[in-house]
Amino acid sequence: MNRFFCFIGCLLLLFVVACSAPKVVEETIKVPTTDANGWESDRVYFQAIGTEPFWSISISEDAITWTTPESKIQFPGSTPMQAMDANVKRYVSEDGKGNRLELQMVQKSCSDGMSDQDYTYQVKVQLVQKETTTFQGCGNYLLHEKLAGKWQLQTSTPTDKPIVLELDATEMTFAGNAHCNRYFGTFFSEKNSLRLLNIGSTKIACNEKDKEQAYLQKLSSVVSYKMHQQHLILLLADGEQWTFEVFKN
Repeated sequence: MNRFFCFIGCLLLLFVVACSAPKVVEETIKVPTTDANGWESDRVYFQAIGTEPFWSISISEDAITWTTPESKIQFPGSTPMQAMDANVKRYVSEDGKGNRLELQMVQKSCSDGMSDQDYTYQVKVQLVQKETTTFQGCGNYLLHEKLAGKWQLQTSTPTDKPIVLELDATEMTFAGNAHCNRYFGTFFSEKNSLRLLNIGSTKIACNEKDKEQAYLQKLSSVVSYKMHQQHLILLLADGEQWTFEVFKN
């Protein structure tokens, strides 16, 4: 009989220990990835803000994050839908907790009414919870921080006067030297797309005139870029690629 009660006691002890042991919760940590253009999946490439009430939104490949002074909701990243009008894009995402976000960005100058900052996009957000609330604001694409700076075109033949390209992220302008003449203009970028616009140059005569003109004429056909290690690679509409390295004094 004593053995029986001892056996029962051991079982009860094992049951208590099992119930009191802490539960191990497995948590999946998502590791950011890098696409072929050198853009990390968690890197924010678009930001927008609004006032009355204050809100902000940031977009990366991994997430769309909605923030107000009272709350923060993170939605899964989604692929934008391009409207027939190429200047309009639309994002839709749900967080699985009853929240749905619909965002539309229109390429049109915008002011937040409180600062002197210029925005390139008008943004409309619909946040669907128990009720649907609509917000209006302004936004901009963010440049890859490595894009801005001074670059030197890699060539197969040595030259005394390398082709140099310098991008100013604050003014969204570029300038540089092309063999003999200085060239300049403005640029526009959406994530990894890049367009060089309003291109002009000085008119000094030189022996490298033909090469220089060929380079300047092709600048307007640049359509995108990618970062690879310490290099900037410009992709042209005809499939050609130009590789720049950090400028060497």
